[in-house]
Amino acid sequence: AAAAPTKAPRISELQRRVADVLEGLEADVTEAHALPMLRAMLPAACETPKESRHRFQTGIIAMVTTMLRSTEARLEQEIENAASEIEALDATRAAQEAAVAQAAAQVEDRTKIVQERKTSLASVARAFRGAKQAIADTQAEQTWKTNLLEAYADKRDKLVSAEATFFRPLLDGVDDEVAAKSLVDELIAAVQGVGFFDASLMAALGTAACKAPSTRRPFETMVLTQFQEDLAKRIAEHSAAVQDGDRMTAAAAEAVADAERRFVAAREDQLRAADAFKAAAADERDAEAAVAEARKTLRGIETSLRRLAVDHATLEFRLARFRAGPLAALIGLDQAAAAEAAGTVATEVAAAGGDPARTRIGVSSALSSG
Repeated sequence: AAAAPTKAPRISELQRRVADVLEGLEADVTEAHALPMLRAMLPAACETPKESRHRFQTGIIAMVTTMLRSTEARLEQEIENAASEIEALDATRAAQEAAVAQAAAQVEDRTKIVQERKTSLASVARAFRGAKQAIADTQAEQTWKTNLLEAYADKRDKLVSAEATFFRPLLDGVDDEVAAKSLVDELIAAVQGVGFFDASLMAALGTAACKAPSTRRPFETMVLTQFQEDLAKRIAEHSAAVQDGDRMTAAAAEAVADAERRFVAAREDQLRAADAFKAAAADERDAEAAVAEARKTLRGIETSLRRLAVDHATLEFRLARFRAGPLAALIGLDQAAAAEAAGTVATEVAAAGGDPARTRIGVSSALSSG
Protein backbone atom coordinates (compact mmCIF):
# COMPACT_ATOMS: atom_id res chain seq x y z
CA ALA A 1 0.00 0.00 0.00
CA ALA A 2 1.19 3.49 -0.79
CA ALA A 3 2.56 5.44 2.15
CA ALA A 4 0.38 8.28 3.38
CA PRO A 5 1.82 11.73 2.57
CA THR A 6 3.68 13.33 5.43
CA LYS A 7 1.87 16.36 6.82
CA ALA A 8 3.84 19.55 7.38
CA PRO A 9 4.26 20.28 11.07
CA ARG A 10 1.80 22.82 12.38
CA ILE A 11 3.30 26.26 13.07
CA SER A 12 2.14 28.02 16.18
CA GLU A 13 1.23 31.72 16.29
CA LEU A 14 4.42 32.38 18.25
CA GLN A 15 6.56 30.60 15.64
CA ARG A 16 4.85 32.57 12.84
CA ARG A 17 5.55 35.83 14.57
CA VAL A 18 9.18 34.86 15.19
CA ALA A 19 9.50 34.01 11.49
CA ASP A 20 8.03 37.42 10.57
CA VAL A 21 10.47 39.17 12.88
CA LEU A 22 13.42 37.29 11.38
CA GLU A 23 12.22 38.27 7.89
CA GLY A 24 12.18 41.88 8.96
CA LEU A 25 15.72 41.59 10.31
CA GLU A 26 16.91 40.41 6.91
CA ALA A 27 16.09 43.90 5.53
CA ASP A 28 18.50 45.60 7.96
CA VAL A 29 21.79 45.03 6.18
CA THR A 30 23.60 47.34 8.62
CA GLU A 31 23.48 44.56 11.23
CA ALA A 32 24.03 41.62 8.88
CA HIS A 33 26.88 40.31 11.03
CA ALA A 34 24.45 39.75 13.90
CA LEU A 35 21.85 37.79 11.92
CA PRO A 36 23.27 34.26 12.58
CA MET A 37 23.30 34.89 16.34
CA LEU A 38 19.80 36.38 16.28
CA ARG A 39 18.41 33.46 14.27
CA ALA A 40 19.81 31.09 16.90
CA MET A 41 18.79 32.97 20.04
CA LEU A 42 15.60 34.82 19.09
CA PRO A 43 13.21 31.82 19.03
CA ALA A 44 14.13 30.73 22.57
CA ALA A 45 13.95 34.28 23.86
CA CYS A 46 10.54 34.78 22.27
CA GLU A 47 9.14 31.49 23.56
CA THR A 48 10.01 32.48 27.14
CA PRO A 49 7.37 34.67 28.81
CA LYS A 50 8.53 38.20 29.42
CA GLU A 51 8.69 37.86 33.22
CA SER A 52 10.72 34.63 32.96
CA ARG A 53 13.42 35.86 30.52
CA HIS A 54 16.97 36.18 31.75
CA ARG A 55 18.96 39.29 30.91
CA PHE A 56 20.54 37.85 27.75
CA GLN A 57 17.12 37.01 26.34
CA THR A 58 15.86 40.48 27.31
CA GLY A 59 18.92 41.95 25.57
CA ILE A 60 18.19 39.94 22.43
CA ILE A 61 14.60 41.21 22.35
CA ALA A 62 15.83 44.78 22.91
CA MET A 63 18.40 44.45 20.11
CA VAL A 64 15.77 43.13 17.72
CA THR A 65 13.40 45.92 18.70
CA THR A 66 16.11 48.52 18.04
CA MET A 67 16.95 46.98 14.68
CA LEU A 68 13.33 46.86 13.54
CA ARG A 69 12.69 50.42 14.70
CA SER A 70 15.84 51.46 12.88
CA THR A 71 14.57 49.83 9.72
CA GLU A 72 11.23 51.59 10.19
CA ALA A 73 12.96 54.93 10.68
CA ARG A 74 15.14 54.35 7.61
CA LEU A 75 12.09 53.61 5.47
CA GLU A 76 10.33 56.67 6.85
CA GLN A 77 13.40 58.80 6.01
CA GLU A 78 13.59 57.36 2.51
CA ILE A 79 9.89 58.17 2.01
CA GLU A 80 10.47 61.70 3.27
CA ASN A 81 13.51 62.10 0.99
CA ALA A 82 11.54 60.82 -1.99
CA ALA A 83 8.69 63.23 -1.20
CA SER A 84 11.18 66.11 -0.97
CA GLU A 85 12.70 65.14 -4.29
CA ILE A 86 9.25 64.98 -5.86
CA GLU A 87 8.36 68.40 -4.44
CA ALA A 88 11.62 69.95 -5.66
CA LEU A 89 11.37 68.31 -9.06
CA ASP A 90 7.73 69.35 -9.36
CA ALA A 91 8.83 72.96 -8.82
CA THR A 92 11.52 72.44 -11.44
CA ARG A 93 8.88 71.08 -13.80
CA ALA A 94 6.72 74.18 -13.27
CA ALA A 95 9.70 76.41 -14.02
CA GLN A 96 10.56 74.34 -17.08
CA GLU A 97 6.97 74.49 -18.33
CA ALA A 98 7.21 78.29 -18.08
CA ALA A 99 10.51 78.14 -19.97
CA VAL A 100 8.88 76.02 -22.69
CA ALA A 101 5.99 78.48 -22.96
CA GLN A 102 8.42 81.39 -23.17
CA ALA A 103 10.51 79.61 -25.81
CA ALA A 104 7.37 78.77 -27.81
CA ALA A 105 6.27 82.43 -27.64
CA GLN A 106 9.70 83.44 -28.86
CA VAL A 107 9.36 81.05 -31.80
CA GLU A 108 6.00 82.63 -32.62
CA ASP A 109 7.55 86.11 -32.49
CA ARG A 110 10.48 85.00 -34.66
CA THR A 111 8.07 83.43 -37.16
CA LYS A 112 6.15 86.69 -37.42
CA ILE A 113 9.39 88.58 -38.02
CA VAL A 114 10.40 86.06 -40.69
CA GLN A 115 7.06 86.55 -42.46
CA GLU A 116 7.45 90.33 -42.26
CA ARG A 117 11.00 90.14 -43.62
CA LYS A 118 9.86 87.74 -46.33
CA THR A 119 7.08 90.13 -47.39
CA SER A 120 9.53 93.04 -47.33
CA LEU A 121 12.02 91.06 -49.41
CA ALA A 122 9.36 90.25 -51.98
CA SER A 123 8.39 93.93 -52.19
CA VAL A 124 12.03 94.99 -52.55
CA ALA A 125 12.56 92.27 -55.17
CA ARG A 126 9.66 93.66 -57.19
CA ALA A 127 11.16 97.15 -56.90
CA PHE A 128 14.51 95.73 -58.02
CA ARG A 129 12.96 94.08 -61.06
CA GLY A 130 11.13 97.34 -61.83
CA ALA A 131 14.39 99.31 -61.58
CA LYS A 132 16.13 96.79 -63.83
CA GLN A 133 13.32 97.04 -66.37
CA ALA A 134 13.46 100.86 -66.12
CA ILE A 135 17.11 100.74 -67.16
CA ALA A 136 16.25 98.61 -70.16
CA ASP A 137 13.38 100.92 -71.10
CA THR A 138 15.36 104.15 -70.74
CA GLN A 139 18.32 102.65 -72.59
CA ALA A 140 16.00 101.56 -75.40
CA GLU A 141 14.51 105.05 -75.55
CA GLN A 142 17.99 106.57 -75.52
CA THR A 143 19.04 104.31 -78.38
CA TRP A 144 15.92 105.21 -80.35
CA LYS A 145 16.46 108.95 -79.82
CA THR A 146 20.16 108.64 -80.67
CA ASN A 147 19.34 106.78 -83.87
CA LEU A 148 16.70 109.39 -84.73
CA LEU A 149 19.20 112.19 -84.10
CA GLU A 150 21.77 110.47 -86.26
CA ALA A 151 19.18 110.03 -89.00
CA TYR A 152 18.26 113.73 -88.95
CA ALA A 153 21.93 114.71 -88.90
CA ASP A 154 22.69 112.34 -91.77
CA LYS A 155 19.84 113.78 -93.86
CA ARG A 156 20.91 117.34 -93.06
CA ASP A 157 24.50 116.57 -94.00
CA LYS A 158 23.40 114.93 -97.25
CA LEU A 159 21.25 117.93 -98.20
CA VAL A 160 24.05 120.38 -97.34
CA SER A 161 26.49 118.31 -99.36
CA ALA A 162 24.06 118.06 -102.31
CA GLU A 163 23.59 121.80 -102.25
CA ALA A 164 27.30 122.53 -102.22
CA THR A 165 28.43 119.77 -104.55
CA PHE A 166 25.65 119.63 -107.12
CA PHE A 167 23.10 122.45 -106.87
CA ARG A 168 25.45 125.42 -106.32
CA PRO A 169 27.54 124.66 -109.47
CA LEU A 170 24.35 124.17 -111.50
CA LEU A 171 22.91 127.45 -110.19
CA ASP A 172 26.09 129.26 -111.15
CA GLY A 173 25.99 127.59 -114.54
CA VAL A 174 27.91 124.73 -116.18
CA ASP A 175 29.08 125.25 -119.77
CA ASP A 176 29.31 121.54 -120.61
CA GLU A 177 25.76 120.28 -121.11
CA VAL A 178 26.80 116.68 -120.47
CA ALA A 179 28.50 117.62 -117.23
CA ALA A 180 25.47 119.68 -116.25
CA LYS A 181 23.12 116.80 -116.92
CA SER A 182 25.36 114.49 -114.83
CA LEU A 183 25.23 116.98 -111.93
CA VAL A 184 21.43 117.16 -112.19
CA ASP A 185 21.14 113.37 -112.03
CA GLU A 186 23.43 113.23 -109.02
CA LEU A 187 21.49 116.04 -107.33
CA ILE A 188 18.16 114.32 -107.81
CA ALA A 189 19.61 111.04 -106.57
CA ALA A 190 21.11 112.78 -103.54
CA VAL A 191 17.93 114.53 -102.42
CA GLN A 192 15.52 111.67 -103.10
CA GLY A 193 14.49 110.02 -99.82
CA VAL A 194 16.16 112.78 -97.81
CA GLY A 195 13.48 115.44 -98.02
CA PHE A 196 10.13 115.85 -99.68
CA PHE A 197 10.31 117.81 -102.94
CA ASP A 198 7.43 118.45 -105.35
CA ALA A 199 7.49 115.97 -108.23
CA SER A 200 6.69 118.61 -110.90
CA LEU A 201 9.43 120.79 -109.50
CA MET A 202 11.93 117.96 -109.69
CA ALA A 203 10.85 117.25 -113.30
CA ALA A 204 11.38 120.85 -114.34
CA LEU A 205 14.70 121.05 -112.49
CA GLY A 206 16.55 118.99 -115.07
CA THR A 207 15.83 121.41 -117.91
CA ALA A 208 16.34 124.62 -115.95
CA ALA A 209 19.57 123.58 -114.23
CA CYS A 210 21.29 122.47 -117.45
CA LYS A 211 21.02 125.95 -119.06
CA ALA A 212 23.48 128.74 -118.61
CA PRO A 213 22.17 131.56 -116.39
CA SER A 214 22.02 133.97 -119.32
CA THR A 215 19.84 131.65 -121.38
CA ARG A 216 17.32 130.77 -118.67
CA ARG A 217 13.79 131.92 -119.06
CA PRO A 218 11.84 133.35 -116.10
CA PHE A 219 10.03 130.09 -115.46
CA GLU A 220 13.31 128.21 -115.34
CA THR A 221 14.76 130.82 -113.03
CA MET A 222 11.65 130.45 -110.83
CA VAL A 223 12.13 126.66 -110.79
CA LEU A 224 15.71 126.99 -109.59
CA THR A 225 14.74 129.62 -107.02
CA GLN A 226 11.89 127.46 -105.71
CA PHE A 227 14.13 124.41 -105.43
CA GLN A 228 16.79 126.49 -103.67
CA GLU A 229 14.20 127.74 -101.16
CA ASP A 230 12.79 124.23 -100.61
CA LEU A 231 16.29 122.83 -100.17
CA ALA A 232 17.15 125.54 -97.64
CA LYS A 233 13.88 124.87 -95.83
CA ARG A 234 14.61 121.15 -95.61
CA ILE A 235 18.12 121.80 -94.33
CA ALA A 236 16.72 124.19 -91.69
CA GLU A 237 14.09 121.63 -90.63
CA HIS A 238 16.68 118.90 -90.25
CA SER A 239 19.03 121.26 -88.40
CA ALA A 240 16.24 122.14 -85.98
CA ALA A 241 15.46 118.44 -85.57
CA VAL A 242 19.13 117.80 -84.81
CA GLN A 243 19.11 120.54 -82.17
CA ASP A 244 15.94 119.05 -80.60
CA GLY A 245 17.55 115.60 -80.85
CA ASP A 246 20.56 116.83 -78.92
CA ARG A 247 18.27 117.96 -76.12
CA MET A 248 16.30 114.70 -76.29
CA THR A 249 19.40 112.50 -76.20
CA ALA A 250 20.80 114.52 -73.29
CA ALA A 251 17.51 114.04 -71.42
CA ALA A 252 17.52 110.36 -72.36
CA ALA A 253 21.08 109.98 -71.06
CA GLU A 254 20.06 111.63 -67.79
CA ALA A 255 17.04 109.30 -67.58
CA VAL A 256 19.35 106.33 -68.08
CA ALA A 257 21.73 107.61 -65.39
CA ASP A 258 18.82 108.17 -63.01
CA ALA A 259 17.48 104.67 -63.73
CA GLU A 260 20.94 103.24 -63.08
CA ARG A 261 21.14 105.11 -59.76
CA ARG A 262 17.72 103.78 -58.83
CA PHE A 263 18.81 100.30 -59.86
CA VAL A 264 21.92 100.47 -57.67
CA ALA A 265 19.81 101.68 -54.72
CA ALA A 266 17.23 98.93 -55.34
CA ARG A 267 19.99 96.32 -55.48
CA GLU A 268 21.42 97.54 -52.18
CA ASP A 269 17.92 97.49 -50.67
CA GLN A 270 17.45 93.93 -51.91
CA LEU A 271 20.78 92.83 -50.45
CA ARG A 272 19.90 94.42 -47.09
CA ALA A 273 16.43 92.84 -47.17
CA ALA A 274 17.93 89.44 -48.05
CA ASP A 275 20.44 89.72 -45.19
CA ALA A 276 17.65 90.73 -42.80
CA PHE A 277 15.53 87.77 -43.94
CA LYS A 278 18.44 85.35 -43.51
CA ALA A 279 19.17 86.71 -40.03
CA ALA A 280 15.49 86.41 -39.06
CA ALA A 281 15.35 82.86 -40.42
CA ALA A 282 18.49 81.96 -38.45
CA ASP A 283 16.93 83.45 -35.29
CA GLU A 284 13.79 81.41 -35.95
CA ARG A 285 15.83 78.20 -36.30
CA ASP A 286 17.69 79.00 -33.06
CA ALA A 287 14.37 79.65 -31.28
CA GLU A 288 12.93 76.37 -32.61
CA ALA A 289 16.04 74.51 -31.43
CA ALA A 290 15.72 76.18 -28.02
CA VAL A 291 12.06 75.20 -27.62
CA ALA A 292 12.87 71.64 -28.74
CA GLU A 293 15.64 71.44 -26.14
CA ALA A 294 13.33 72.92 -23.48
CA ARG A 295 10.65 70.35 -24.29
CA LYS A 296 13.23 67.57 -24.18
CA THR A 297 14.33 68.75 -20.73
CA LEU A 298 10.68 68.89 -19.62
CA ARG A 299 10.10 65.32 -20.83
CA GLY A 300 13.16 64.22 -18.84
CA ILE A 301 11.81 65.93 -15.72
CA GLU A 302 8.39 64.31 -16.18
CA THR A 303 10.04 60.91 -16.63
CA SER A 304 12.03 61.44 -13.43
CA LEU A 305 8.86 62.51 -11.62
CA ARG A 306 7.05 59.35 -12.69
CA ARG A 307 10.00 57.25 -11.55
CA LEU A 308 10.14 59.05 -8.21
CA ALA A 309 6.39 58.62 -7.75
CA VAL A 310 6.79 54.88 -8.32
CA ASP A 311 9.73 54.77 -5.89
CA HIS A 312 7.74 56.74 -3.31
CA ALA A 313 4.73 54.45 -3.64
CA THR A 314 7.00 51.40 -3.42
CA LEU A 315 8.61 52.73 -0.24
CA GLU A 316 5.20 53.44 1.31
CA PHE A 317 4.09 49.93 0.43
CA ARG A 318 7.26 48.46 1.92
CA LEU A 319 6.79 50.50 5.12
CA ALA A 320 3.14 49.47 5.44
CA ARG A 321 4.08 45.84 4.81
CA PHE A 322 6.94 46.11 7.31
CA ARG A 323 4.68 47.58 9.98
CA ALA A 324 1.96 44.99 9.38
CA GLY A 325 4.50 42.17 9.26
CA PRO A 326 7.75 42.14 11.26
CA LEU A 327 6.94 45.15 13.45
CA ALA A 328 3.44 43.96 14.31
CA ALA A 329 4.86 40.50 14.95
CA LEU A 330 7.42 41.93 17.38
CA ILE A 331 4.76 43.92 19.22
CA GLY A 332 2.62 40.77 19.62
CA LEU A 333 5.45 38.47 20.69
CA ASP A 334 4.85 38.91 24.45
CA GLN A 335 1.12 38.18 24.10
CA ALA A 336 1.82 35.14 21.93
CA ALA A 337 4.49 33.84 24.36
CA ALA A 338 2.14 34.24 27.35
CA ALA A 339 -0.72 32.55 25.53
CA GLU A 340 1.48 29.65 24.48
CA ALA A 341 2.81 29.24 28.04
CA ALA A 342 -0.75 29.21 29.43
CA GLY A 343 -1.71 26.55 26.92
CA THR A 344 1.23 24.40 27.92
CA VAL A 345 0.27 24.58 31.63
CA ALA A 346 -3.31 23.65 30.90
CA THR A 347 -2.17 20.64 28.93
CA GLU A 348 0.16 19.44 31.70
CA VAL A 349 -2.54 19.87 34.41
CA ALA A 350 -4.93 17.79 32.39
CA ALA A 351 -2.26 15.13 31.95
CA ALA A 352 -1.59 15.13 35.77
CA GLY A 353 -5.19 14.31 36.52
CA GLY A 354 -6.07 17.86 37.39
CA ASP A 355 -3.39 18.26 40.08
CA PRO A 356 -1.26 21.32 39.40
CA ALA A 357 1.34 20.12 41.86
CA ARG A 358 2.16 17.19 39.64
CA THR A 359 2.91 19.33 36.61
CA ARG A 360 6.40 20.45 35.50
CA ILE A 361 5.67 23.92 36.78
CA GLY A 362 4.28 22.62 40.12
CA VAL A 363 7.30 20.43 40.70
CA SER A 364 9.57 23.34 39.89
CA SER A 365 7.70 25.50 42.38
CA ALA A 366 7.90 22.86 45.11
CA LEU A 367 11.58 22.41 44.56
CA SER A 368 12.07 26.12 44.65
CA SER A 369 10.14 26.42 47.99
CA GLY A 370 11.94 23.41 49.53
